[in-house]
Amino acid sequence: MFRALLLVFTIFFSTSAFAGSGKKIKWFEVEEATIHYDVSGTQTGKMVRHHKEWGAKQSEVSQTTMNMMGMSFPAHEKTIIEGEWITNVDLNKKTATRVKNPNHDYYAKLKGDKSGVEAGKEYMRSMGGGDTGKTAKYAGEKCSIWKIPNTGALTCVTQDGLNLWTEINMGGTKIVQTATKVERGNPGPKKAYEIDAGIEVKTHDNKQMDEMMKMMRQGRGSGDRPMPPGAGDGPPGENMPDMQKLMKMLQQQRQGGQ
Repeated sequence: MFRALLLVFTIFFSTSAFAGSGKKIKWFEVEEATIHYDVSGTQTGKMVRHHKEWGAKQSEVSQTTMNMMGMSFPAHEKTIIEGEWITNVDLNKKTATRVKNPNHDYYAKLKGDKSGVEAGKEYMRSMGGGDTGKTAKYAGEKCSIWKIPNTGALTCVTQDGLNLWTEINMGGTKIVQTATKVERGNPGPKKAYEIDAGIEVKTHDNKQMDEMMKMMRQGRGSGDRPMPPGAGDGPPGENMPDMQKLMKMLQQQRQGGQ
């Protein structure tokens, strides 16, 4: 369930979610980059994100442990997003699932002639988010803090669209992803965008995720979010959806991918 949760937020805060199907569209102001992250909170470990071709192809590789109720759940995963498809690979179990990107059509319409960065901001606004006016610095780079109350999250984004920090609070789970190193001009290894030989990919529908995205764009409720270190306190939180229903849907999506 929580792996599905993380995949959803990968979709939210990475413009890889918005790569046009087979089109060479400039989603980033950076042609290629690799960003290294520390993961802390309920989940701990390391994560690396790669992109190339201005964001048309992206990959996220993570090795983490989820710690809950005195139990630990290790995970080694790779998420590849290209065009309208999202492929999640369990590198421990040697299994993979593929679904259509639930944001693809919505974002394609939203983007129009906007730049990738401006379209990303517009997308966060559509989720009820906004620029807090606060800034922070991670991996030696300055970024602007956006608050997305409908998803229970904060994120810090550079002027050229790179995500340096994200905090997610959802269903009693807190996960923080903090950039430790940014490598512009490095798309990462070729294998980061490939599925290992011998791993069978199963394709599933994404009706549950489609519904979940709609819920998050129409969220209701309340919740205050703190600012990250060095950024001061944020404004009061606004609306969040029914988290119990969202978590149930996430669990159903995960079960359907096994």
